[in-house]
Amino acid sequence: MVNTDWSALKAGALGSFGVKLGNVLLGFLLSLVLARNLGVAELGTYSYVMSWVLLISAFTKMGFAELLLREVSRYEVSGEFGYIRGIHKFSTLLVLSVSLITITLIFLIIQGWYRTEHETSIWSAFLVGLLLVPIVSLSSLRQATLRAWRKILWGQIPENIVKPLILIVLILTFSLCGAVELNAESALWLNFIVSIAIFLMMYFLLNRVLPKRAKESLPAFESSRWVHSASQFLVIAGLLVVNGQADRLMLGGMGYISQVGVYTVVVQIASFTAYPLVAMLAALTPLIVRLAKNNELLDLQVLIARAMKWVIAAAVLIAALTAIGAGHLLAVFGEGFESGASVLYVLLIGQLFNALAGPSGMVLNMMGSENWVIRGVAVSTIVNILLNYFLIPRFGLEGAAFATTISLLLWNGLLGIFVWRSHKIISTPLIFFGKYRVE
Repeated sequence: MVNTDWSALKAGALGSFGVKLGNVLLGFLLSLVLARNLGVAELGTYSYVMSWVLLISAFTKMGFAELLLREVSRYEVSGEFGYIRGIHKFSTLLVLSVSLITITLIFLIIQGWYRTEHETSIWSAFLVGLLLVPIVSLSSLRQATLRAWRKILWGQIPENIVKPLILIVLILTFSLCGAVELNAESALWLNFIVSIAIFLMMYFLLNRVLPKRAKESLPAFESSRWVHSASQFLVIAGLLVVNGQADRLMLGGMGYISQVGVYTVVVQIASFTAYPLVAMLAALTPLIVRLAKNNELLDLQVLIARAMKWVIAAAVLIAALTAIGAGHLLAVFGEGFESGASVLYVLLIGQLFNALAGPSGMVLNMMGSENWVIRGVAVSTIVNILLNYFLIPRFGLEGAAFATTISLLLWNGLLGIFVWRSHKIISTPLIFFGKYRVE
């Protein structure tokens, strides 16, 4: 059984890593195209608005993206296809309703107060960004469901490959023809149009994936249980996004909006270090659910141990190559981006530790121990916000990078301890001293 799972895990992880590699290359190219056409200041506005979009959509998703990953896999194992159809319908209607109400309220606030106080281009760009919130939220549900059905690549290619590729083509086309002035607002409009196309693509892909039994079954609902469980994932997802976007949001709020673009480029480059783990998690998640449901913790430990060998080797290699070529990588983006080299070195340390810490958070989530994740992420988020508050005014971008790195170290350290205490599973490099056994 372990060998079968390991073969499936390798195939899924390799395919996922290929998609992630394509995504980081296209993301790098997209950032380059945006930087060259928008400039440092407009790219800063674009990145600042997108950070808010990610933060708002983390809450409008209501935790159902993460819940779908777990519940669809569980219902499939038990053959309860009516509940699969029910949770699809329930989550879509709830997330759409919450998204529309949220962006309407924010729009009224901006029109009634912020716009009168701050008559700048950032607010018009922010209004366009609001339109992205429902699309981003609903797309995440489709992506999670495709992954739950073990269509790992189908769940990643539209968002990670097709979307940045189309955006690059559109931006270059408008730049060459000169028909539209490229700025943060127009770039966000292009993002909105492409996001709608990607959502429709994932809708049709999911319709093909759903088995006949799921399509023909009458919807069955466990609404109260779903909402209760999703609320825990909501807290986790919200804290994770706050933790991940706090540096950029606070940089913008403290007067560094023009530099948020530089910081975002640096974060994107540094984050590739953790992509081997992200790729492995995409393939590992459905297996965690199945092995946990059958209480096969020893098999799960073996899979994690084998996976971490490859994750560690790849992450160390990527971090080393990135550190060596940091100056050249940033110079490609144009004048003003070389200043991010010192920030990149600091962020690489945090991302390397993030990769080495292993899949502790995902194991806890998929095994029904969300409370442990909430505790770890909550502590890390509070520390991150406080450090950003004190370090940004004094050290600027470097202060934000130090705050982010320290919070990553704390977060992963706590989750590693929690997954051991709750399930006696080791997800860190210490696993190699255990000979794949759960003591």
